[in-house]
Amino acid sequence: MFSGVWGYVGVWAITAVQASPGDVGVMFLAYSVASGISGFGGGWLSDRVGRRSVMIVGWGVASVLIAVLPLARSSVWLALSLAVLAMVIGAPATSACATVISDLTDEGTREQAYAATRVMFNIGSVLGPPLAAIVLIARSWTLLFVAGSAVGLITVALVLMTLPRDHPGDRTAPEVAAAPRPERFVILRDRPFLLLLLSTLLGWFIYVAFSYVLPVVAVADYHTDPVAWGFIAAINPIIVVLFQMRTSRWTAGFSQSGKLFSASLLMGMPFLLLVVLPNAWGVVLLTLLFVVGEMLWAPVSQSLSVSMAPGSMRGSYMGAFRGVSQVAMGLAPFVVLRVYELGDDIAWVLLAVVSVLAAVGGWAAAAVAKRTGRVGQQT
Repeated sequence: MFSGVWGYVGVWAITAVQASPGDVGVMFLAYSVASGISGFGGGWLSDRVGRRSVMIVGWGVASVLIAVLPLARSSVWLALSLAVLAMVIGAPATSACATVISDLTDEGTREQAYAATRVMFNIGSVLGPPLAAIVLIARSWTLLFVAGSAVGLITVALVLMTLPRDHPGDRTAPEVAAAPRPERFVILRDRPFLLLLLSTLLGWFIYVAFSYVLPVVAVADYHTDPVAWGFIAAINPIIVVLFQMRTSRWTAGFSQSGKLFSASLLMGMPFLLLVVLPNAWGVVLLTLLFVVGEMLWAPVSQSLSVSMAPGSMRGSYMGAFRGVSQVAMGLAPFVVLRVYELGDDIAWVLLAVVSVLAAVGGWAAAAVAKRTGRVGQQT
């Protein structure tokens, strides 16, 4: 639902609502900041009222708001605000969903579980925009948003049917209900986790630069045909779908600290290829190396975040994890494109340096967590 609707909401805003490109830029910035806050809030709330309730309400309300978007075309700012609100209200449900995975797995299988969800995420990201395009053959934005809303409500129905009210980790589960409540602001005093969050923020900074900045540069400055870019961009999700689970199995015996270190470097250092190969071939080589790092990095960082959380605060910790990704979504394009104006090589060196900092931070956080007994032998 979100990849299909959000992939076209900017086009809708410009063509149907008559918003300016600058207005759309503000919409995306507001979305990234507000979703970071609501994502953390949703994780915190799921620790208190249960993951199931947050998922049902978040995705349900978001679906309804998406359905009424066509009614807001009379005012640019009303339409854009309603679009942002729909996505922001859905963010807590996504945080709760990520936490459910940790509730239903143990430390030995958790990384594989997060790898599996990344496969589903990429399938959804690949299918969403084409399916939305098929709906738009009818030239009706109303039909697109109603169809997107229907998919969202089907998701809510699946949660109701498949996730029991007293699943492990839910507030109604006896073992969780009996667990003592941790002190307030415990995350702010959890230095290893804060270090992991910083490393995660830097990792997402690189990821967002790859996803949103690289296409602009490849088409505008490296003379990559927009059609060719579409095929290059497809390399990433195709490899993830085919090899994510295999990568997790092949690297199961390696330490999480080592995987975080090497994954961060594989994501950022290949940008230096564009210094010597500022063309489509350089972009392809970068994409191939980046996706290997991405497949290592994402499941490990999620699994480690959960392992470091107190049992009754998994939602809050996963909410913070999601929150930094949203902050990076607004921060990375702004910073990297500004630096790119000073020189493309400077921008690529910046991303390489960021990857080194992310690698060191992730390695240190995982090493401290293992040394202090907060994670098991697989860390």
